[in-house]
Amino acid sequence: GVSSSWCIAFVEDFLHVAACNSVSFWRPCPTLHRCRDRLPTLPPCMAWQRLGRQQLALLVLAWAARAANSAGSGAGGGCPPENSGLRSRMGHEAVKPTFANSAEETVTLYWVDADGMEQPMGPLTDGLATSMNSFAGHVWRARSEATGKLLWEQALEASPANQHFEIAACGGVAAATAGLSPEAAEEQAWLEAHGRRDGPELSGCPVSVLLSEIKVRGFHVLCAVRGPTSADGATLERLCIFADGLDAEVCSHSVKITGNATLRETVHSVLARVQPRRRTRPRAPEPALFSASGRRLPLDRVLEDVGMPSYRQVLVLVEGGAWHWPPVKVGFERPLYSFIHGGSDEIKLRTLSLKPRIFEVKSFIEERECDRMLEKAGPHIQKSGVVLKDADHGKAVDDWRTSENYFLPSTGDSILEALDERVQNLTRIPIVNSEYAQILKYSYRGRYTAHTDYFDPKDYKKDKRTMEMTANGVHNRLLTVFMYMSDVEKGGETYFPSYGGRPAPQDYEDCSIGLSVRPERQKVIIFYNMHPNGDLDPDSLHGGCRVLNGTKWSANFWVWNVKQNYKSSSTASSMAAALEKWEEHRDRLEEEVVSELAAGRLSGYTPTGVAGHKEL
Repeated sequence: GVSSSWCIAFVEDFLHVAACNSVSFWRPCPTLHRCRDRLPTLPPCMAWQRLGRQQLALLVLAWAARAANSAGSGAGGGCPPENSGLRSRMGHEAVKPTFANSAEETVTLYWVDADGMEQPMGPLTDGLATSMNSFAGHVWRARSEATGKLLWEQALEASPANQHFEIAACGGVAAATAGLSPEAAEEQAWLEAHGRRDGPELSGCPVSVLLSEIKVRGFHVLCAVRGPTSADGATLERLCIFADGLDAEVCSHSVKITGNATLRETVHSVLARVQPRRRTRPRAPEPALFSASGRRLPLDRVLEDVGMPSYRQVLVLVEGGAWHWPPVKVGFERPLYSFIHGGSDEIKLRTLSLKPRIFEVKSFIEERECDRMLEKAGPHIQKSGVVLKDADHGKAVDDWRTSENYFLPSTGDSILEALDERVQNLTRIPIVNSEYAQILKYSYRGRYTAHTDYFDPKDYKKDKRTMEMTANGVHNRLLTVFMYMSDVEKGGETYFPSYGGRPAPQDYEDCSIGLSVRPERQKVIIFYNMHPNGDLDPDSLHGGCRVLNGTKWSANFWVWNVKQNYKSSSTASSMAAALEKWEEHRDRLEEEVVSELAAGRLSGYTPTGVAGHKEL
């Protein structure tokens, strides 16, 4: 007598408990009956018919208790917890919720996606109501537009089809701090009084060039809050934290700190506040602190000397230990000429997409570099291969890919080594973390079906070499720098079918969905295959559309989150050392560029459409 959405939600919960790591198996199933038909193909740990009555009852009770606890949270009284863990689940019953605002302030509505990430759906003025199209199992939240405080959240039920929700105020500081430890209560009260980004404490912090419209997992922006000079000369009193780099009017957390703390102690203090239950993954890179320009800072140095000297107001903590450019918003442009030399004098990193995070840089490759790569790789080009997943052994390469390639070393070639250095400075990742550049040729009808560049450990469990190489997945291809070395008259686009968080496509050769980027000689795009916290990003799924007229020449640098053995020459090692070395005069110059950009004195956002790509 229960709905299919309830059954599917229950089965998904069981799969989590069984640790089968295959929740995605259920998402393509339109009804529970079709899912049941596919049960014989599942591993034994997913055969839920084998559960005893007691186990089944406990799972049902746990599911019901969670549903009861989540119902109507924030409808008056205390505010809902900030980390409830609610996320949208698959639902096929269409519902139309109406949200009425009686909170006596403007709120922002958010839809929470399947990853638990908030997607802004627009503001709602006090006293007004709005309706949305949604599905059973989807989670909605409302936050104060002024403070960012979570006022209300709700997981939608399947019935009735038209649902009404009242978004009310949920108490002030007293309600928000009830039941908290004295330290947490003090932090909450401080945030209420001093945590606004436009307040006097944070007015000089250039967060506008670092905070994004969506959460960037594991990318935490830290603003310095200074006080009067103390006896030991340290003026730093507190760090105001924008967790996951989310654009908000108020910091999400704060932590007391002294300028005499080391940067390593600062990392521990911030993570204890932002991620108190964070577990360290074996062999994973350690978290790191960076300047707003992506310059890694030495963790053994003192915070007030190197981390937050008088000329700096902001730092970034990246949980995964490698720099990530924040997307900010589609169309945002970040000048890079302060630390990239050669090529165009107008080099800018422009955001094409927030999910996945895709950027483009036009005129990045010099003409002589294009010519040099084609000259050296041309005689060695041969049919491309692929690293097969466990489930794909025995299949032909042409099922996925029809291209030719060659992995091009750069050692000893001054032109290619200069390109290496600019790729390093573009990504802010040491060039010794990169594989050889892969030179690619796509002739007529050549294509590459949608795929991800990372190695997902669940797909390579039988491949001991890959599992060891990736340390069970924590060492991986962090980002891809994709270079276009020819114009293509028709076809040959790079397409991202999961653009905007779309579900995985039914047809992995379908170029008509998502975002596509047109080949343009000298242009590069960067897309991240991992989140800053070290998680793999399935939204980075991408492919190459068929070339319909002309020849497509391209190249890619796969840059890992740890050092590799490809670029091991003394020249590459010197390049990497130069990037990692902290020098005050260079640090000051880069901070000046950040301040100029934040102040609007440099180009930072173009609201018009992004040329050279199309959204479908």
